[in-house]
This record gives sequence, C-alpha cells and structure tokens, in this order.
Amino acid sequence: QAEADGECTRCAYDADLSWPALAIRAEQVHPTTQGLGVGVAVLDSGINRSHPELQGTIVVWEESFVVGEQFGDTLGHGTGVASLIAAQGIQLLGVAPRCQLLNLKVLDSTGSGTYSDLAAAVEKATMLQARVINMSLGSTQTSGLLEAALEVFARAGGVAVAAAGNSPDATLLYPASSRYCIAVGATTRQGQVTAWSNRGSPDVVAPGEDVNVADWLGTGFVVKGGTSYSTAMTSGAIALLIAAGLGTLAEVTNRLYRSALQSREEAQQARERAEKLNEFVRAMNESPDVSRIIERIVGYLQATFSIDSLILLLPDPGTGELVSARAFTTASMDAELVEAAQNMKVPAGSEGGIVRAAFERRTPLYVRI
Repeated sequence: QAEADGECTRCAYDADLSWPALAIRAEQVHPTTQGLGVGVAVLDSGINRSHPELQGTIVVWEESFVVGEQFGDTLGHGTGVASLIAAQGIQLLGVAPRCQLLNLKVLDSTGSGTYSDLAAAVEKATMLQARVINMSLGSTQTSGLLEAALEVFARAGGVAVAAAGNSPDATLLYPASSRYCIAVGATTRQGQVTAWSNRGSPDVVAPGEDVNVADWLGTGFVVKGGTSYSTAMTSGAIALLIAAGLGTLAEVTNRLYRSALQSREEAQQARERAEKLNEFVRAMNESPDVSRIIERIVGYLQATFSIDSLILLLPDPGTGELVSARAFTTASMDAELVEAAQNMKVPAGSEGGIVRAAFERRTPLYVRI
C-alpha cells in the first residue's frame, strides 16, 4: 500500500527472494526514505516494465542509443538490474523502490555496446539531472570520450557506479577503474567476497552471487550472479543516501564505507575515521607543498588505517593526466616517503587530494595530489 507521498509503507516481499536488500539493511532505512526524487540512470540493455515488480516504478525517461533497437529490453540484463534497484516489494524488495529510473539503453541484444553510445547516454543523464548512473558493464579498454563525459557528470554532482568485473584479475574493468566511478565487487550470501569477483581493489562490495532478479520474459524471477548485480545494489543504496541528504561523491563514499561495517563499535570507529578523513582532505587541499602533504599522509595512516600499501597519483606536468608515482609497502613507507618527498613536484594549479580507502581492508590507499 502507498501513502499520499508515494512511499511504500507495507510491502509483502519474500524474505528469501529479497535477501540481498535485507543483507544491506535496506528495509531498515525505508521508513525514512525509499529514494523518492532521486534520478537513477540505468545504462544497460533496456528495461521490460511489464514485469509486476516494475509496473509501479517511477520511470522519467526512456531512450535507446543502440541503432535499430527500441528502449525495451532485448537481452534481459537491464531488467534484472533495474529490479534490484527499484522492485516494488510485491515479492522482490528493491533497494530504492521510489527512486526515479532513467532507462538509457546502450547494450544491444548480444550484450555489446560502443563507448560513443555510452558517453552519449552519460551526457543525457547529466542533462536530465540524474544523481546516480548505474553501469553494470565493463571493458578492458579505456575511453577518453567516456572519461570526459563522466567528469562532467561528477562535476555536476552525480555519482557514477560501475561493475568491477567477474574474473579475479588484479586490474579493474573500465569504467569501474575511472576516478569518477565507484567500483563494485561481489559478495556471497555469507558476506564473503566471491571467488570470481575482481580483485583490483574495488571501492566497495555488495551482494552479487545467487541473486534473484526479475525475469524479463515473464512475471517470475531468475537467479543470477555477477558484479553487475552488486553494482545495482550499490546504486540503490546511494539513491537512499542522496535522498537522506548526502550530496557529494565524498559524502556518499564515506557513508558507504561506514555502512559496510557491522557492529556498533565498528560504526563508531568509522564515524571517527570519517571525521579524520574529512579533516585530512581539507588540510591537503589547503597546502600545495608536497613535503607537508607527505608528512600528513604518513601521520594519517599511522593514526587511522591498517593497510599494506600506498600509491601516490600525481598529475603529469605536461598532460595533466594522473600517473602512478610509485607504490610503498608498510615496512618501508616512512623512509621511502620522506625520500620521495624531496623529488616530487606538483604542477601549479593541480587539484587537491582525494582519498579512496576501505576501512581495515588490506587494499591500497590511493592518494591523488
């Protein structure tokens, strides 16, 4: 049933079918927000809105960027992704059932697409003021065209989310590897990272194995697995966060990390670390002096994180492109950073620092200066 504001207040969802949404505690947030007013662009194979779980969704725009195909689903992938984000809770509980979907079709009936179509869809999402872009897709090749479109979207206040990949490689797929995207890996029902999920340091992980999604050819459900579906879960969660008042990429990312922790003690620690993180980033933005920044990095790491490596990303003076300066291990971090600080130069006008880290995870801490 629905109240006057359109929020679903009592849903008769099936708990077993809906275990991914319950695993991230979406139902505990729904009395406060279900994503109402937040535009989520699904860049995929289209959406079949005739499925019972999607008939009541709010769809504000539909468009196909695939030559010769309408915006309806011709593969099944997009319908499944959309159902995890916005299913109405008849049987399957969507993470953000009252968000506003934008169905932007970029994949054809074979699951293939082009970067030009993808970039055009990102531009359309930006124009339509979507707050979240879901890209349950990826490639081993990068694209300057798409990167430029993602940058514009990010600067407009949007949050892009992309699948890390379905093989345990050390390198993220693109666009998950873009600095303008949140990269998502997959977990099991037990909360463990799946054996097949990409190991290239995704930003977050979410349920993605043995996931029930809407069947695009009927009224039932099919079991799927992949970081595509973890990405959809994360996009839905971000829609809830934005609807609750979090606006920037940094705010959303910080809250995602904090929400991933289970106990009250861990949550309190996460809040304290998030506050330190914000202070740290502000201090880095205020100082162009590399030596001072390095000192702050070391102090911050020692006080806050358990990590096993650090990678510094510096803008190239000639092109402005970010390049990896070098990696430092924990054992040699202090001495090597001090030495490196004497050699690194930051071009005039370069951007301030942004920290991407997973609390208490043995993943690299990336610092862009």
